[in-house]
Amino acid sequence: MDDSQSDIASKEFRRAIKNAFIKLDKNLRKNDYDNWGSVCIACLIGPKQIYLINVGDAQAIIISDNGEILASAHGNYFLFIYLIYFSFHESLDHTLDDPNEEERIQEAGGKITRKSPKDILRVEQRLAMRRVLEDFTIDKNIVSPIPDIIIYSRKPSAAFIILASDGIWHVMSNEQAASFVIQRISTTDLHEMASQLLDHCLEKRSRDNMSVYIIQV
Repeated sequence: MDDSQSDIASKEFRRAIKNAFIKLDKNLRKNDYDNWGSVCIACLIGPKQIYLINVGDAQAIIISDNGEILASAHGNYFLFIYLIYFSFHESLDHTLDDPNEEERIQEAGGKITRKSPKDILRVEQRLAMRRVLEDFTIDKNIVSPIPDIIIYSRKPSAAFIILASDGIWHVMSNEQAASFVIQRISTTDLHEMASQLLDHCLEKRSRDNMSVYIIQV
């Protein structure tokens, strides 16, 4: 497959993923879960590309075997920094401090406020993020189910993917999580390492929901 064919395939795949999330959100709306919602962080691993897919405030990072951050997915903007041997892809959280998303929400009839002076920004005084699946107490035009998708072209240096909910990232940076994995990989299997990572975050007093997957690529 040449570059032009690869670009077309990537665009079609990106469109298919977004349509799948929209369809899932519509199907969930048919059920009686009016007071519930969810975020999603996912990855699809192919021989040449890795797709990082995100709705909400969970995050994913791709790291090298020496702990270098090669790509990250945690939001709806893309920052491309082209370096000599690889490109680093980053996106921002689906939280509420981005002026473009704030404008989109307000144009859809939503309000962004704080419950108290010390509180974080929230949509309709509830959600602290602007993209989420299945929270139907808030109008579907205000909070979007459409995922952000980062396509990372695989390089030999890519070694691990860490997918985790915000309870992990509240107390650990991308670099700290990467270092945690690299320091233990020679002595600990991935399942035990994930358990140790959760315990580590509890020790650091994380009190949000915590889920983590560590994948060797």
